[in-house]
Amino acid sequence: PRLRCRAAEAPEVLSAAASGRRSAWRILLVVTYIICDISVYVVGDRATHGYTTQTVLFSSAFISMCVGLVASAVRRGSRGVRDCVDVGNVLRLLPVSASFGLSVLCMLMAFQSFDGAFIKLLGQMKLPLTAVFSAVLLGRRYTAVQWQLIFLICVACTSFTALKMSSVTVGSVSIVGLVCVTSWVLFNVLATLFSERAFKEARALPFLTLMTNLRIGELLAMTVTLAFVPGFHVRHFFRGWDFSTVMVLATLIGDSWLSALMVKQLSSVTTKISKCCSLVVLYAVALASGKQPFVVSQALGAFMIVEATALFAMVSLQGDAPAKAEAQPQPLTP
Repeated sequence: PRLRCRAAEAPEVLSAAASGRRSAWRILLVVTYIICDISVYVVGDRATHGYTTQTVLFSSAFISMCVGLVASAVRRGSRGVRDCVDVGNVLRLLPVSASFGLSVLCMLMAFQSFDGAFIKLLGQMKLPLTAVFSAVLLGRRYTAVQWQLIFLICVACTSFTALKMSSVTVGSVSIVGLVCVTSWVLFNVLATLFSERAFKEARALPFLTLMTNLRIGELLAMTVTLAFVPGFHVRHFFRGWDFSTVMVLATLIGDSWLSALMVKQLSSVTTKISKCCSLVVLYAVALASGKQPFVVSQALGAFMIVEATALFAMVSLQGDAPAKAEAQPQPLTP
């Protein structure tokens, strides 16, 4: 009987260890993603804007494509490379690639009209839109409590940033900037949701293959947009580039890969909620550096965002626990 009990307990111990490693990996992924998201806004806000925006996105897609091809060749050989450059795979994901490219293009163009704080404010529309569209397009189900928390996080982020509006600088071409930010939100939400479906469908290709397919499609989309840039010539590709432009490029590459990992390992909604956390981190950094004065109302708003996000994570984990318990095989009893 003792041997039988120990044999029955062994799978449970292994399952608990595997679950712990998976949870630690996800926490590390979320933290890294938040840091990268912060760097995108900090670098984009401080970078010079003398470069052609499409050239940075073209370079980002090209470098990511090369990384994907090399990694696929190492892991799967010639078969992996063929899948990466397969025309059918690229065309199937081309709408998603084009949407991703256009969303980042609109965001970078918005920095010419607004600063990072105001773009973050309008970007909070992504969370409720992602939740609604994921329920409609992907059939994802949320409990009533989760819906309340999603909208609570959105309201808390919006109110928190609205309290800082006195320090936000809005450019003279606000209508153009507003169109850019709105387009960025819509393209990003749709592209994220459809890429989630591509990453998680039953017969999905390997992650590296899908990422390379997406970047090739984005490369094609940026090539088309460059053709419509007035006065652009290939020999002037790097005109206006400086060190800050290279930093923008680096953060965009990191954000594209980490966003894809977040969508694959977690979900689109979790990705957007993580972006909300970056709002609080940016505020904390500004307080620590002395660039932002301490205001009680803003501090309370930041605390509301953290608390609502923690509640959403707890509710999600509690909802997943019964399903995992039912799916786990029960030990045989004599």
